[in-house]
This record gives sequence, structure tokens and C-alpha cells, in this order.
Amino acid sequence: MITNQVAYDKKLLGNKIEETFKEVSSLLRILDTDKTMFIMGEWHAFNDFWSKNADLTEISLEETQERLQQVTDLLERVKNL
Repeated sequence: MITNQVAYDKKLLGNKIEETFKEVSSLLRILDTDKTMFIMGEWHAFNDFWSKNADLTEISLEETQERLQQVTDLLERVKNL
């Protein structure tokens, strides 16, 4: 039984963020660096955020949702290179 719905929702979002971020990282590794150079700054900024906040305890559900949207947008941009 779920005792804390917000924590559960954040965990689901965190799992999706992790999965999406790994996909972005994989694509960036195989693409030409000339094409990905302008995206790498965003990737590093998100990587820094994620390394500090992967447990999601210090951020709100709303910010977690925003971060998922941010990494999803980044994935779409990388796929369109």
C-alpha cells in the first residue's frame, strides 16, 4: 500500500528522468561532436543537477515534473540532430 502519494509520484518521475537522461547520454556519445556541441552545455547543467538531487528529497513534485519535461525536451532536440 502506498503511504505517501507525493513520494511515490516523485519516484516514478525520477525513474523516467533517469531513463530519459541515459538515452540522451547514449545518443550524444554516438553523434558527431560538431552537431552536439551546443547541447552539451545543457547536458552538463542537467547532469550536475541530477548528480546532486537524484534522491529527489530536496525538490518539490512540481520541480520534478519540470525537470522531466526539461530532459524530455533535450532528448527530442538530440533526436532531431
